[in-house]
Amino acid sequence: MRVSTLTFSPVVRNKGTWIVAPVSSTAGLVPPVDRSPCSPGSVCEMTSSTDAGSSTNNGWPSWVDTRLRAALLFSPYSLPLSLRGDLRSVRVPLMYQGAELDFFVTPFLEGPQGAYATARPPKYFAKLRGGNHFTWTNLQCANAANVAACLRTHPEAALINRYAIAFLDRHLKDRAQPLLEAPAPSLSSYMHEP
Repeated sequence: MRVSTLTFSPVVRNKGTWIVAPVSSTAGLVPPVDRSPCSPGSVCEMTSSTDAGSSTNNGWPSWVDTRLRAALLFSPYSLPLSLRGDLRSVRVPLMYQGAELDFFVTPFLEGPQGAYATARPPKYFAKLRGGNHFTWTNLQCANAANVAACLRTHPEAALINRYAIAFLDRHLKDRAQPLLEAPAPSLSSYMHEP
């Protein structure tokens, strides 16, 4: 099963640390894996909202990937899709994650014209207290001995992890997830529409 995000790929190994390199274009989309810059053998977990099921007015109907059953979107650049109304045609559950200090992306996820508001349910939006656009990369854990140590010492990483796993367990494994029903006190804000 492929688990994908909107804006990060490829993953490059650099001195034992996994670094996530952002991929973007003026349209805010990235091509599907078979047309990506990722080389064979690299970790290349990526998609766009068009892959997740949007096909109206986007100009790339061939990018729709019906194999995707949920989209976990870490600080995604989605403004063009929101403005054109393309997110209404996405037919898989969506979880957006943003952060208070992600000034260039998170504001476009919020509000009446934001990605969250213009998407159809089921949808979720978790906004981290503090955090910035690079909070979702492995940079914050670069000095941790291992993943467990990172999750213990970096509350944002633990929160991202908990909400992401709960979302995927709910929508890919059909398991009830109480965490998705109410905000954690450590989030700046949380919205959901099951």
